[in-house]
Amino acid sequence: MKIKSFLSGLLILAFPFCSFANSGAAFESGPSARASGLGQSVVADISDSSAIFWNPAGLVHVVSGIGALRYRAFETDYTAVQVAGAIGNIGIGAGYLGASVGGIQYSSRVDGRAVSTGEIDSYGASGWYLAAGIPVMDTVSVGVSAKMLSQQLGGFSANGIGADLGAQFKVNSWCRVGVLLQNAIAPQFKWTTESGAVDPMILNVIPGVALNVADGLTVMSQAVLQDSRPAMVQWGVEWVPMSVLALRVGHNSRELSVGTGIKLMPLTLDFAWSSTLVDGLDDTYRIGVGYGF
Repeated sequence: MKIKSFLSGLLILAFPFCSFANSGAAFESGPSARASGLGQSVVADISDSSAIFWNPAGLVHVVSGIGALRYRAFETDYTAVQVAGAIGNIGIGAGYLGASVGGIQYSSRVDGRAVSTGEIDSYGASGWYLAAGIPVMDTVSVGVSAKMLSQQLGGFSANGIGADLGAQFKVNSWCRVGVLLQNAIAPQFKWTTESGAVDPMILNVIPGVALNVADGLTVMSQAVLQDSRPAMVQWGVEWVPMSVLALRVGHNSRELSVGTGIKLMPLTLDFAWSSTLVDGLDDTYRIGVGYGF
């Protein structure tokens, strides 16, 4: 019997993200060259328009602007565009995230083994985001990011609607704490197959901390917590020796990364190189561009 290798595309997409073989994994890590250079450990310290994806509470601190990123990682093409601004003291933002991978092979089962038929397919995912961050007091902000997501594979499609909740707390002049409830309202992807299979996304609880240990030097770390799965720890270090330059290094269970950022106001350029810790996968290069209004 011919079997469409439905999970193969999701498994390929899952490598850069928080969980493996998880439907919707393409949406579980915000597209940001800065975050990638810091091991994705930015929940407590996000200050650009990608806060829409990482922690909407950070929109309170974002200067109005637009950001864009396009890159290829682990056989997958990604595109992201986001814009942020303010209405009074409320930070608002909107964004788009797309991912696609081709060359997914059909297989048939022969003598108990999966054998390629030579036919290929492709996977696509797209998400639209609308977010807001609100200051509760001088040291605390909260935010919500509503998202409408879709996936396509093998002539079938699935849609889901959900929301992320975030908070940030400035403990003192050198310590900030953040938490993201990713998929607090979990999208339920119902596929247009005969069975109407439903694949829910998983709740990720991501607490993090950022410490200014010296002038211009910030150390940050966070943990990705999932039910019945081991926690994944992410960390990063950012050094800003001058106002126009930032140097970064980061690590998590899948990647070791370095990066840099250059601010030539109103233009911002971020670059990150990530070396995968998973055998057989290529390094990833990300270049992000931002423009402040």
